[in-house]
Amino acid sequence: MTNVVNRYKTLASAMQSMACNRWFVVVDEQTRDACLPLVAADLQFPIFVLPAGESAKTLDTLALLWDWLDKANASRDDALICVGGGAVCDVGGLAAATFKRGMRVLNVPTTLLSMTDAAWGGKTAINFNGKKNLIGVIRHPDGVVINLRFLQTLNAEQLSDGLAEMLKHGLIGDRKLWTALLSGGVDAIDESLLWQSISVKERFVAQDVCDLNLRHALNFGHTFAHAFEALARERQQHLSHGTAVAWGMVCALYLSVVECAFPVDDMRQTLQFIQENFHPATIECKDYDRLLQLMRSDKKNVQNQIRLVVLKSIEQPLIDWQTSEETIKEAFDFLREGV
Repeated sequence: MTNVVNRYKTLASAMQSMACNRWFVVVDEQTRDACLPLVAADLQFPIFVLPAGESAKTLDTLALLWDWLDKANASRDDALICVGGGAVCDVGGLAAATFKRGMRVLNVPTTLLSMTDAAWGGKTAINFNGKKNLIGVIRHPDGVVINLRFLQTLNAEQLSDGLAEMLKHGLIGDRKLWTALLSGGVDAIDESLLWQSISVKERFVAQDVCDLNLRHALNFGHTFAHAFEALARERQQHLSHGTAVAWGMVCALYLSVVECAFPVDDMRQTLQFIQENFHPATIECKDYDRLLQLMRSDKKNVQNQIRLVVLKSIEQPLIDWQTSEETIKEAFDFLREGV
């Protein structure tokens, strides 16, 4: 398989290969303090600091980044280096994709979540009108640098965020990856296992670069997860992306078992792993109608019909699956009772 994006192990090798005119750096408040010192010698360039986390993914922040690039007279021959987690890659990637109709971009993911997922695939976005990733484009980075030293800066919750995405990759595309994670959890993650996870994402992206069909498999658990996250934002409650994805996968696995004959033993093993590594679900019955309303706004829906990803078995995802809202409520029940 041909990689969609160039892979690099060091910033120096990436910058030498890309050979851009000038370089600009975008970080957030956390990566400025925790991660930038690890690569400061290679990044003696102008730096723009975003707010930390999802709060950066706004139109106002994007406009500030455009303004900064404009005042610096940045050109399409220059490159933006995005050093951070998923939010930095999302906002920085969108800024680079749209400024002067596209400058070059190099992603340097600093979280396990962004290393295994957000830095790859070219999806860039901001949140809008309370909806996650509503405004964005698909524009692949010119390269991604994976530096495992950044993992030393992460807390347990941040590692779990990436663990959820790696588990998803195992379920939809690599049973050996799934087995390794269930056996060792976060402690099993090394460079080899990380690249194994990345390769699953790259395989689906390479088959469907513009996200029209097959790539939808990467959305496993995410239609549920985005609704959980949106509800938490409405209530000003903290919910990490990884926990939301883990809850979403529980719901999707329930549908997979009852409607697609997914093996019950594989579901039970996955459920036990999620119980051991993620916080219990906090949704209540009174939340169901609002969650369904939020799910109806998902980008992959057609004619207001909720489209989901389910599994016939591990490595056999079924995309654009439709089911009744009553069955979705049963999945919420299963999540509340099982996790």
